[in-house]
Amino acid sequence: MHQADANTSTSDARMPAVRGQSATSRNMLERAAELFAKRGYDAVSVREIVDAVGVSKPVLYYHWKNKEGVARAIIADFFEQALALRAAAFAENPDLAGALTHYARGMLELAQNRRATLEFGLSVRFGRTSLRVIFDEMREHDRCMVEQWGDLILQRGVAKSECERVARTFWSLLFSELLAVLDCPEKSGSPEARAADVVNILFHGVMNKPRKTR
Repeated sequence: MHQADANTSTSDARMPAVRGQSATSRNMLERAAELFAKRGYDAVSVREIVDAVGVSKPVLYYHWKNKEGVARAIIADFFEQALALRAAAFAENPDLAGALTHYARGMLELAQNRRATLEFGLSVRFGRTSLRVIFDEMREHDRCMVEQWGDLILQRGVAKSECERVARTFWSLLFSELLAVLDCPEKSGSPEARAADVVNILFHGVMNKPRKTR
């Protein structure tokens, strides 16, 4: 896969585009994410979402067809921001350690700022809702992401035979830190420190090589 291909994913085609949202639609997504995270997707009604924002049901239906459309938009928005972070991380850092640290820090900051979105997304990812179709799409998205990360890591000089292992290990380490943001936000530390820990463990404990600096 070429670098241009690695920054986009054809598997995201079923996820709705979310760029250029209005203030109203953004507010609806934020309030819906909070409700879904607090009470569970299946327990929240469209009426509760629009009441939380102070609009009518037709306004929600104007932006999305139904409650599932709102859920898709919430998840797509998070994915879009993650992809933008990855593109910036690899564009601005020629070395692998710098790129991974940049990305991990950005994801941890995003998780801190969007805790409800992350919590809801994980509930879908772990099959805790009736959103089975989105669950299956997220699994396919994860598979494609591993391939893309492997390609990006290969371009930074890692042996091809090691790329998938490095990509999966990096994501496992980062995922643990993202969960810590949800479970123990007061003890999770700064994004900068946690990102540095992730990359140091990856380089010293997994790749068995010193971390290169710019």
